[in-house]
Amino acid sequence: MLIDCHAHLADYEPTEIPNILNRAKSAGVGAIISAGTNIQSSSRCIDLALNYPSIFAGIGIHPSDVENALTDSEINKLYDFAKSNEKVVVMSEIGLDFQSHSPDRKIQYDAFRQQIRIARELDLPIVFHSRNAHTETFRLLKEERGYEVGGVMHYFQGDLSIAKSAIDLGFHISIAKPILRLEELQKTVKNLPLNSLVIETDCYPQPFKSKRTLWTEPRHLKEIVEKLSELKNENAKIKTITLDSSDKAAVEKFSLSVDTIDILFHAVGFVHHGTIMDCDSDEFYRSINVNVYSAYLMSQSLLPKMLKKQKGNIIIVSSAASNVKGAPNRFIYGTTKAALNGFVKALAADYVKEGIRCNAILPGTVETPSWEGRVNMAEDPKKAREDFIARQAMGRLAQPEEIASMAVYLASDESEFVTGTLNLIDGGWTL
Repeated sequence: MLIDCHAHLADYEPTEIPNILNRAKSAGVGAIISAGTNIQSSSRCIDLALNYPSIFAGIGIHPSDVENALTDSEINKLYDFAKSNEKVVVMSEIGLDFQSHSPDRKIQYDAFRQQIRIARELDLPIVFHSRNAHTETFRLLKEERGYEVGGVMHYFQGDLSIAKSAIDLGFHISIAKPILRLEELQKTVKNLPLNSLVIETDCYPQPFKSKRTLWTEPRHLKEIVEKLSELKNENAKIKTITLDSSDKAAVEKFSLSVDTIDILFHAVGFVHHGTIMDCDSDEFYRSINVNVYSAYLMSQSLLPKMLKKQKGNIIIVSSAASNVKGAPNRFIYGTTKAALNGFVKALAADYVKEGIRCNAILPGTVETPSWEGRVNMAEDPKKAREDFIARQAMGRLAQPEEIASMAVYLASDESEFVTGTLNLIDGGWTL
């Protein structure tokens, strides 16, 4: 899941927000921090956060908005915002701005100091703005002990020495779209530790661009991450191979290309809709081939490589709709997933003393493009969606990230004593 740590969603028309969030979700963005720049926009950020689960709020007064010294009313309002709303997660956007038309510097200094103190008192990370003011910004953060809460240097475009100064002070460096075009920035980022970097879009309405589709949005985080990955060479050893895992010859050829294997994560499936009377022979065998035979072929082909080193981990994605729960109109799908559950138990029992673990993940209904496609094929997609959600005990669908977290656990050393388990992650559907 990607997180946009700095966006100005409060500046958009309210009617635009749902579409912006949908586009962000499609790009893998699961959370967005909407940054306030004054009392009014901070309040709007909180309203957005309360109305949309994926939005969180930043509160603060931007240095360009402090024409006069902060009043007691403004300071008290910032305190009230944070104390009364759990979705306020950062002090943002505060800092210093030394342009020719910027407000008086003394007023900026005082406002920055006061907001750092609020952040420290409320234990809120600081997301700070610094334009032509890095020396003074770092001085004030140090004097006011901003490092006690840490935070982020927003929309970074500086050199290596500036980045290291921020990191040494306990802050992260936030990378935005300039990384796509600025060669000097790219060189700097290549020399920064990955765990010191966060990402943002700093998006806001851009009517000056020729088309609405060109406006920067949280969905553009994907481009930023791809560029960072390229610069950090994180994907240098990753290879993508297209494989029909129900084709024995193709699986054997793939197996020959693999010297060693640590983890087999098998997430292959086809969902047939209908009862036994709706399932003809072709659909029956297709489901068996895709859902069960592919797991057999992949496991049988790769297992010897695990046995050779007496260690391996097989994770099979099954389903709660199986022998665990009978789901309407899922006859052959449930049958194949029940077979997989037995497959996992048998494989785990046979090879537990050989250092091989085998476990299954049994999701309930997950909000995926595949699920969306099936819903949209219904006569009444809206009602189909409502019916799906209505049968969920938690009143919502699972998110892919939640299933992924289970997979990461089963793949990790933390689960070394776990084998032969059927791990339900269904939001209470089978209760």
